[in-house]
Amino acid sequence: MQLSRAELDRLLASLDEAIVLMRTTYPDRDDLLVAFASAADAIRVQAGTESSYVSARLLAIAIANGLGPVTLKDD
Repeated sequence: MQLSRAELDRLLASLDEAIVLMRTTYPDRDDLLVAFASAADAIRVQAGTESSYVSARLLAIAIANGLGPVTLKDD
């Protein structure tokens, strides 16, 4: 099911905010990246035709939170 851009933006904002808690839960960087990628993939599967937009936002979130560029798998 494809979500609207507004709904996707809400999920992306929630993920961005959740990274602080994720850092506590996953102090190891590799574990944190796995958790982030898993959460990112859960959003991407709902992106439909907005997948490029969502991927760009996810990359921006990763970089802004010091996770660096991460490779997100394509469907």
